[in-house]
Amino acid sequence: RTMTEFNGKPFRPTEIFAFCDQNGVKVLVRQFGDAETLAKYRNGFGGFGGYEAYIAPSFDGPYAFIGFSPATTKLEEGFTSQYDNGTGYRNLKGSDNSASLSHYVAEDSVVSLLSFAWYKEFANLPANGDMWYFEPICWSNGGWTWGGSKSVHNRSNFGALVFEGITPAAAAAIRRAILPKASSTFGNALSPRYNGCLEFWKDPELGDPAFYEECIKPLVDRLRPYQSRVKPDMTDAEVMDVYEKVAKEWMNIEFIVSHLRQRYLERKLIGEAD
Repeated sequence: RTMTEFNGKPFRPTEIFAFCDQNGVKVLVRQFGDAETLAKYRNGFGGFGGYEAYIAPSFDGPYAFIGFSPATTKLEEGFTSQYDNGTGYRNLKGSDNSASLSHYVAEDSVVSLLSFAWYKEFANLPANGDMWYFEPICWSNGGWTWGGSKSVHNRSNFGALVFEGITPAAAAAIRRAILPKASSTFGNALSPRYNGCLEFWKDPELGDPAFYEECIKPLVDRLRPYQSRVKPDMTDAEVMDVYEKVAKEWMNIEFIVSHLRQRYLERKLIGEAD
């Protein structure tokens, strides 16, 4: 953050600005260049170094590698650490559009916008003072992180994005944006058209009707009535109530069913062994 020369030549350090809205977290990374470098870039000849970044949406959550460059909108995905945090190992990544990249050419720089969607973090939405851990390295001018390191491959090197301004209205707006996707995820799990993980177990040939009646039907009976409450004109209080009562389970339904099936089979097999 304090370097202003590289190989004896002056340069302006890369700048980072982060904010969030109802759709997710945005990180602007601004890399400066001289007139010649910018002219080459505008004409498709590169000229700017790429980035590596690691992001972890919570202290005990998985952190993932993302590589990106001003030359493309594609996000590279590499090393990912995994922690069993009860959310199905959900990682922010470009291949499912939970992370995306775009660029803007300014008069003296190129600005890259990293966008991270809230819906992947449905079980871990931030309150004031919470942190996401984020560390980028820019490979121009020698490659330094904002913490002064030449490595981003260790969790201890991470910087912090600290959340502020998460008012009750902002918290409701974030959850309001997730609810339609959560309801749709649960609806697909009920649908034979999508070979839904709930509907599947009803099938007498491919499924297990006894497992459905014992474990799946009570779950469906509890979660399904809330779908009718997801409407465009919900109040903030209604949004918060539905979200806290069922939305996390809707979003995590495949993994809930997997765990129910595992425990069901353990009971049956242990019983048979005895």
